[in-house]
Amino acid sequence: MWSTLKAAEGPKRHQLGIVLDGEDPQPVHARWYDVLRDGEKVGDMTNGTWSYKLERNIGFGLLSVTCAVGDRVHIFRSDQTVEGTVTDLPFTHV
Repeated sequence: MWSTLKAAEGPKRHQLGIVLDGEDPQPVHARWYDVLRDGEKVGDMTNGTWSYKLERNIGFGLLSVTCAVGDRVHIFRSDQTVEGTVTDLPFTHV
């Protein structure tokens, strides 16, 4: 019964891309960082890397279903805050 109730609620998060602001390559990471929109945590950036094709830093976000393509977000890394834009996968709206 419990699993039927959970399934009826639908997903709470979905995976989207995040294109980070800035043109300087950042180190690859596989650490989860908080993602905030309008000051509220909406998910986590699960990993990121420099895209040679896009010439931008990109990452995967496990974000609330309330997040949409085009939303501006802040990623809180251990030593800095980076802004970015939510995008479709595979990074189609860059």
